[in-house]
Amino acid sequence: DFPNSLEDIQKELIHFKEYMTVEKPPKYRERGNVEAQYFNIQSRLKANGQKQYVPPEGMLIHDIETAWIQLEKSEHGREVALKDELIRQERLEQLARRFSRKAAIRESWLGDMEEILQEQIICSNAAQTEAAVKKHEAISAEILARKDRFRALSSLAAELMQGNYRAKDKVKQKDQEVNLRWKQLLEKLESRKATLSGFNNLMSIFREIESITEELQEVESKVKTEDYGKHLQATENLIQQHTLHDAQLQALNNRVLELNKKSSQLGLQGHAEGKHLNNKLEALNKELQRVQNMSNKRRNNLETAKLYYQFLDDTEQEERWVAEKLEEVRSANVGKDLNAGLVLLKKHEGLEAEMQGRWRRCEQVCSVGQDLVNQGHPARSEIGSRIKSLMDKWNQLQEAASNRKIRLEDAIEAQQYYSDANEAESW
Repeated sequence: DFPNSLEDIQKELIHFKEYMTVEKPPKYRERGNVEAQYFNIQSRLKANGQKQYVPPEGMLIHDIETAWIQLEKSEHGREVALKDELIRQERLEQLARRFSRKAAIRESWLGDMEEILQEQIICSNAAQTEAAVKKHEAISAEILARKDRFRALSSLAAELMQGNYRAKDKVKQKDQEVNLRWKQLLEKLESRKATLSGFNNLMSIFREIESITEELQEVESKVKTEDYGKHLQATENLIQQHTLHDAQLQALNNRVLELNKKSSQLGLQGHAEGKHLNNKLEALNKELQRVQNMSNKRRNNLETAKLYYQFLDDTEQEERWVAEKLEEVRSANVGKDLNAGLVLLKKHEGLEAEMQGRWRRCEQVCSVGQDLVNQGHPARSEIGSRIKSLMDKWNQLQEAASNRKIRLEDAIEAQQYYSDANEAESW
């Protein structure tokens, strides 16, 4: 096991070099001396005819050579392992320096962004709100573009911990601190976005209120006029135009209802902006109701005007019909003979049937006129006169019709008498 630091590994390499250059060479010479001495002893014993020297077990020249070979293998293995560990520790130190440098950059950048996001949002009008939204979009783009850099920093920390870096606990702590600040920064960014969105929605509502107010003023100028037309066709045209105004008012009413709903969803209760908005909406709702009342009044007046002009047209038509029929029933023609008299009577009976059907229409027309009089119509005097005139003419018609029927029946009776007398005389 090697020490877990670059400095200690470097010391280990120094010790290994000292071993290879200082401690090992004398041992290597001792090995050579031992082998030379061994061969010298063997030579002398052989020359003296003595028995060869047999070293204790494990002390043979072969054993020494085998142990030496094993030592050199171990030395090579240690040297390679030390160099590999040195390379690994150097790489970890480079990664650690890189991590520290980037962590410091990220912390400095986080500090700048935190300071920017702490700035007060000023949105007292639409222009300021739009400018604040654009600024936030730029800040948001700047912050979100750094996401990959914070991931890269965490990857560096993970690699150092996986490599068992000597100061991995500090690296882990620093990585957690940076990531926590990054997370908090994103939360502040989202909170600021929500705040700006609220202001933007608020300004949007104010703009919509101004737009609706302008349209209401336009509609008001059209529904407050007192022109109800000079005749039936003109009034009907005005009613058609007013129907369009009613449709426009209904559309504006729907928009105001939507604004009321959006206002309740903003959650500005207790805020100065919320109070200002509520005052604006309250005034708008009142203005809408006022214009709606004006529109309803105008529609009622237009409908009344239509009834009035329709009444005038109907009474004129009825009077023309009565005058025409009155002329017919005042005719002195009762037929030159019995057959002619019967034909005229038949025709008169048809007229009486027509009068019965027409009388119901006359009653309806007069009923409409009487309703207008009861409602206090400005022309109620004229309406009353027309009703009286029409009824007088109807009375004249009914009386004249009754008289003509009597004349026709009397004439027929006389013609029948003369016819019977002539027939008797002829017989």
